[in-house]
Amino acid sequence: MPKKIPFKVVFCSGWEDDYSSKSLEFHDPFVKGWRSKRWCVYPQELILLLNATYRIRKLQFLSHQYMIASKVDLFVGSDQRGGGVSQGSLDTSRFTRLGYISLSNNEQTSFRSRELKSVNVDVTGQLVKLVLHKNHINRLNLYNQVSLIAVNVIGDSPSEGETADLPLSDFVNRHQNETLSQLVHSHLPVYHHTQITEDPILLGAINKSTNISLVDDLSFDIAQDPETARIIRRLDALKTKAVKGVALQKRSLT
Repeated sequence: MPKKIPFKVVFCSGWEDDYSSKSLEFHDPFVKGWRSKRWCVYPQELILLLNATYRIRKLQFLSHQYMIASKVDLFVGSDQRGGGVSQGSLDTSRFTRLGYISLSNNEQTSFRSRELKSVNVDVTGQLVKLVLHKNHINRLNLYNQVSLIAVNVIGDSPSEGETADLPLSDFVNRHQNETLSQLVHSHLPVYHHTQITEDPILLGAINKSTNISLVDDLSFDIAQDPETARIIRRLDALKTKAVKGVALQKRSLT
């Protein structure tokens, strides 16, 4: 079952004082998030190191209300030597580009709300790289900065991943009356792709996991104080354990 994955920020292009990228490692309603330097040079990069290799199923981003990047390129990486990745081995790591997300300029909300973006993917790796492009121009962003309030990674270990995922070719065969471009557009209306192959975001839409707990979603953490979140997570874990126990009993009786 996919779970929220802990990570460390091991590279950052830079940050404004009191808005370090390290704040992205913690989620709560009071977190200030990361903010680029004033008058920074674009693009800005962030690299997240997961505590192990995972099958990543969802990436989530909470953007600042007015320090907004025009788009964010998404990459997932692993060590080319086949071992685990450490902060000192980033030079030997290889990244695969997943695609990009576009962020609203937020003018419709008068720069009062923060945009939460979620992307379903299906790819294995231990590193996540975010490349943030030039900010949307507005009267409040005096120094042309970009900011992320929070980042969330959800996935499971490859050994525990779902095995009944539908291959891309089989999915297309089941929808023979639709063109391939129509299929992609219907499942990924907000993304653009130059190749329709084993695309991690396309596979993420097709193989979208339906058993991600609400307590692992970023919207949960930014709405609950840490102690309340801890209690609810504990209750959710007990509930999951009980459900699994009932399922095992039913199997043993059949």
